Amino acid sequence: MGNFIETELKTNSFMFAQSVESSYINCEMLRTMIDRWHANGKPIFMGPKDFKERILTADMDQEIKLNYMKWLTQGLDIDMFEILSVLTLYARSSITARFRVLYRIYCILEEGSMMIDEFRFCLGKLATSISATLTIKKTILHELIKISESRLIPEQ
Repeated sequence: MGNFIETELKTNSFMFAQSVESSYINCEMLRTMIDRWHANGKPIFMGPKDFKERILTADMDQEIKLNYMKWLTQGLDIDMFEILSVLTLYARSSITARFRVLYRIYCILEEGSMMIDEFRFCLGKLATSISATLTIKKTILHELIKISESRLIPEQ
């Protein structure tokens, strides 16, 4: 039973990663999302429905088709720093533009420069987001290889 739940969680996380990769995201969209996030009081967590209604605009919803099963099946809220970081990483913009977006996300006090604690928090969230995405892909790839091997290599 635990194995089924673990597989479902991996599948839902993988579907989210695929949905981000297949979405068209640019830094202008991200700046709009951040402005809307700020207008909503910069909540640390949001439910998937609130995120979709309050952060994404109707135009964005056509371009950004996120899979929310990762949160819906577990009854969890979305970590706003995590999702905005992941969307920034996948944005189709220059690295400079993406760094400016990350600055807007993580410069909490907005005093013109990022404080060392804000920078550490930013690096921690980015590292977590990147490693989670890579772990999901590695796990799924490993499972696909195991399945393929059993079908391609005849038993002796």
